[in-house]
Formats: sequence, structure tokens, C-alpha cells
Amino acid sequence: MTGVNAAGKSFVTSDGPVPAEGAWSSPQRDADGADLWLLNQVPVDLSDTHDPIAGYKGQERPPPGGVIARIVRWHPGFAIKMHRSATIDFCFIISGRVELLLEEGSATLGPGDWVVQRGTVHGWRVVGDEPCVGVAVLVATKS
Repeated sequence: MTGVNAAGKSFVTSDGPVPAEGAWSSPQRDADGADLWLLNQVPVDLSDTHDPIAGYKGQERPPPGGVIARIVRWHPGFAIKMHRSATIDFCFIISGRVELLLEEGSATLGPGDWVVQRGTVHGWRVVGDEPCVGVAVLVATKS
């Protein structure tokens, strides 16, 4: 994390692993990951320098007006049924392959691919025999 010191210069304020509270595992879903950052409200107050994941209680979706940055590892066999989320999600695939299932059609994503999932009905399915690692930024929507 970066910040501004007493002299008004930018610097690294913390550099290390995500606090343990941010890590999560869902063996029944063949998935694990970590919530990397949480914004409770946008726009953000840059004078607030605390790590929002320290003391964090995990949540599936960001709070109204908020944002969650998350890294996830879906294991081979992972699939999540069709659902709709009240978020706009910016998803970036780091490794492995995953199929984004839609009501009409699908798209298979691999390393370097990304998708903006705009609150539509969708599902996910890992393709192949290696885990799929992705990073997502979930932004709350009005509806």
C-alpha cells in the first residue's frame, strides 16, 4: 500500500501478505482465494490509511456504493450455477482456463483474457485439468 509521508512524498506504507482475515476457502465449491482490498464507499477518503482487510469479516458482495478486490483459485471440476450479481465485475484471468456461461452462449477465457461482467445472469466452469486463477474487482451497482 502506498501513502504520503510528513514531507508530502509518496512511499510504501505496507508490503506483505494479505491479513489472514482476507483469506477464504470453499471446499464444497472447489475454490479458495483472498479479498485483497475493500472500499466501503466511493469516492474514497485518501486520508484513511488503515488496511481495510485487517479485522475484516468476509462478504460475498461489496457493500452498497463499495468495491472488493479479490483473487480466486478455482480448482479442476469447479462450476457455479447460473446466477445474477448486483455488481459490475472486472475479471482478469492469470492462469488456467474458465468458461463464462451466459443465457445465450459462452466464452472461454485463458491467461491474459479479461471480461466485464455487467450484472447479467451467468455461471462459471473450469475448463481442463489445472486450476484457474483470476483477479476480480467487484463494484456495487444501483440494482
